[in-house]
Amino acid sequence: NGSADTFYTGTGPHNLWAGHSDKKFFKLKGYFDSAVAPVSPEINDLKIVRNLRPLAPASVSPANNSKNNSVVPVFTWSAAGDTDNDPLYYRLQVSDSSDFLNKRIDRNFLPATSSGVMQCQAGSGEELLPGAWYWRVSATDSSTGPWSQPWTVTVDTIAPSPVAAAAAVTGNTNGSIIISFYATGDNGDFGDISGGACLVKYSTSGPVIGEPGWDSAPGGQEKTFSTSQGGIVPVTVDSLMNAATYYFALRLRDSAGNVSGISSVSPSAATNSPPSVVLSSPSAGAILS
Repeated sequence: NGSADTFYTGTGPHNLWAGHSDKKFFKLKGYFDSAVAPVSPEINDLKIVRNLRPLAPASVSPANNSKNNSVVPVFTWSAAGDTDNDPLYYRLQVSDSSDFLNKRIDRNFLPATSSGVMQCQAGSGEELLPGAWYWRVSATDSSTGPWSQPWTVTVDTIAPSPVAAAAAVTGNTNGSIIISFYATGDNGDFGDISGGACLVKYSTSGPVIGEPGWDSAPGGQEKTFSTSQGGIVPVTVDSLMNAATYYFALRLRDSAGNVSGISSVSPSAATNSPPSVVLSSPSAGAILS
């Protein structure tokens, strides 16, 4: 069994010591003992069957240290390697602690797919409450392989509060306007926003107010930003018409995908007008002497 001065007896089969750590080579030594001398014992058959346990699967999503706004997220991983090319099954565990003692999800015997990418979605009774969660996956043939490195995902279902203060000024280039707004928070009015986005809708016909105005506004752009809670964020809206007045509305989206309500203000500004040249003299068709 791997320790000194131990041996197997009987006809077998005998399982090798579990601590062999998937090593491929070993020594086999035996002796024969006959109670009917001088008859010599014989070995009719010696068969050695080995199985190397599969490697750890590679986690795909939710990405490590990411945020997610679904309480029933889909967990995705790629196929584990297996030297023996045995059929594999997978086990998924999700816990609110890194030691996985308290498991919210523990799914076993999940089948492999022909695409090599496996998915498992949390189901009824497995919803994840807002907060940090740890997840890992292992593969099994006739032996269980090691766990993947635990990844962390934070469930965040609270959207930023709507923007209540914003101003717009003519941009530094033709066809651009700079909007500056006070960021609210990642969760309502609280928390810094990292990897967020400002969704901008605009119109030249008048202020963009409420859901009807947002839905009917013909133009829109998305600008990424990160800021501390209450920070002033400037974003440049470009590719606009020259010499035109634009009205804007804003929504904020956090890194988990939660989207705020529409801003309570609709700032406006005019784009720059390119210079024009007017010829005054000599007039068209004049004859110079």
